Amino acid sequence: MVTLLQDRQATVSLEAAPETVWVAGRELRPTPVYDTYWRFAAARQAVYEARLEGPGPAVDR
Repeated sequence: MVTLLQDRQATVSLEAAPETVWVAGRELRPTPVYDTYWRFAAARQAVYEARLEGPGPAVDR
């Protein structure tokens, strides 16, 4: 069985995370965990948006 995440082409950039990010005047250093979380969140959002577009392929049950 292929899941929607495996079947769709990734549109998420695989560039390295920036070394520092400024948020509300604070300098933050993203960690690999932070980067991984947001890649996952972007993939989940893509699944959600695909579901909003309409029904997927028919499934025999």
